[in-house]
Amino acid sequence: MHWVRGDASDFVGNLPAARSGHTAVTVGKSKVVVFGGFADRRFIDGISVYDVENGIWFTPDCTGSGSDGQVGPAPRAFHVAVAIDCNMFVFGGRSGSKRLGDFWMLDTVVRTNKLW
Repeated sequence: MHWVRGDASDFVGNLPAARSGHTAVTVGKSKVVVFGGFADRRFIDGISVYDVENGIWFTPDCTGSGSDGQVGPAPRAFHVAVAIDCNMFVFGGRSGSKRLGDFWMLDTVVRTNKLW
């Protein structure tokens, strides 16, 4: 095994901002989905996707909603995530002083937009 550090100049697109407490999962055969985290004293709810085959970072548009009407999970860090086939599942985490116990699924094969 051999580590190689990637520099920002090695990539095309919108690289995710520096953060901690986020998750990254492999979806399908060539995508890495980064979700959430904590940066600059705030919790993040954004998604960044790295297309391994093309070397491109992008931010997908997402649709869908939960029982509270929001599109996707609330901003959070220190959650867990797993990918099964082309779906990403997110559970729990922390947002401010709140511990979260909600469960979300991101369907990454919806043709026009990603669906929470």
